[in-house]
Amino acid sequence: MKVSPLPKTLHPRRIAQSGALIEGSLVVAKMSNLCDVLSDSDGILNVGLSASKDEQHRVHIHGDIDGSVWLTCQLCLKPMQHSLNHHFDLLVVLTDEQAQQVVKNHEPLIVEDDTIEIMKVVEEEVLLSLPLAPVHETKLMCQEHQSFIPLTEEVDEKRWNDQEQPMIQPFTNLKALLSGHKTDDSQQ
Repeated sequence: MKVSPLPKTLHPRRIAQSGALIEGSLVVAKMSNLCDVLSDSDGILNVGLSASKDEQHRVHIHGDIDGSVWLTCQLCLKPMQHSLNHHFDLLVVLTDEQAQQVVKNHEPLIVEDDTIEIMKVVEEEVLLSLPLAPVHETKLMCQEHQSFIPLTEEVDEKRWNDQEQPMIQPFTNLKALLSGHKTDDSQQ
């Protein structure tokens, strides 16, 4: 399957007026900020972008990103493939002041000269969609790490009950020392 590369820039207002859908691919290795958090820069992301205007004539950019990237499992520290199927909606604004006034259910994108760099926007969206602590989904995938156990309520409750120990209070004698009284333990 051959997918054409995306253009470098996009004019959101023009795309919103024409109703065009822009589809193409981006090479992961060309996204330096994204590559900094990946275990391998191999891969291609398929991207679809469109734009529209709302009732207030504000421009919205809609996008879909599909593909996969290589992350490091935080349990076994081995590479793992993470599938991406990310949708985003951005509201185009011109200034920081406008961005601060954006309603909570919209994500602002500051565009100063009516053009956006597609790769930067896609890279930021992929970074925002990645898990904070990626781990393999099953024990079979993460065999290196012995303590990986799928959590269930029974296992969690048993593990919690087995670990119950009397609470250690290291500063119980401090109160007596500060008030000038000696405790039985301090006299020995």
